[in-house]
Amino acid sequence: MKGVLVGMSQDSAHIPLLSTYVSHCLTLLSDVTTVAKADDYKFHVGKKHKSSPETYQQFYKIYSLDPEQLDTMKNEILSVKNILLLLGHPFFEILVEVDV
Repeated sequence: MKGVLVGMSQDSAHIPLLSTYVSHCLTLLSDVTTVAKADDYKFHVGKKHKSSPETYQQFYKIYSLDPEQLDTMKNEILSVKNILLLLGHPFFEILVEVDV
């Protein structure tokens, strides 16, 4: 799991909420060691990007959420103390409804 998250951390750094999830999981797995292997089939962005105000506005528009709701979801993620916990929250259900 940590290997996947390490790869995602650079590619998803600009995505609201996903970047919070990935970085928090990596914190929870800080005592786990992984080895990255070079692979011609792994494609990643050249460098981490940060979310811009436009990124957040698009996020709010797509999911019909506001900054306070995003903060609520981030706090839910950050409250997790065990990587094996499954989160359930009405705001997360909104994300699933839009994306599925």
